Amino acid sequence: MVCEDDCTLDSSACCNDVPVQDGSCPDSFCDTCDGPCIADCNESNSCEDQTIDCPDGYECVVECNAFDACQGATINCPSEHACTVECSGFEACEGVIINCGTGPCTVQCGSGGDACDATVNCGLGECAATCEEGGSVPELTCGSACVCDPC
Repeated sequence: MVCEDDCTLDSSACCNDVPVQDGSCPDSFCDTCDGPCIADCNESNSCEDQTIDCPDGYECVVECNAFDACQGATINCPSEHACTVECSGFEACEGVIINCGTGPCTVQCGSGGDACDATVNCGLGECAATCEEGGSVPELTCGSACVCDPC
């Protein structure tokens, strides 16, 4: 659930109203997580051209912090929980497609040639990108996001 009945979709107060996470994330997604589920793509080409499906019912962080770490990947965020994608390193997220759910969706862009040359398909929740000066900027498709804040 993104917004309660007394909220409107353009009210930023509604954007972070997400369900409580159901315990620790599944072992199949990460080994030891008490907080968000973490996809570790912090080595060169480690998640290149892969589809990363964040598990539903859990907050998700996808770390793409190396040369070509997630280049060409598709990242599917959880349907209702927060999702953060980190892109840092030369071409780390070049050509990445990020599909957000109804929870908050954030892309954090570091420096490095085309580190964050990604497409973000926002959901109904808050959708935002933060970018270091001189780095590439992701394309946010805001759609019905209650808040859309590109770099």
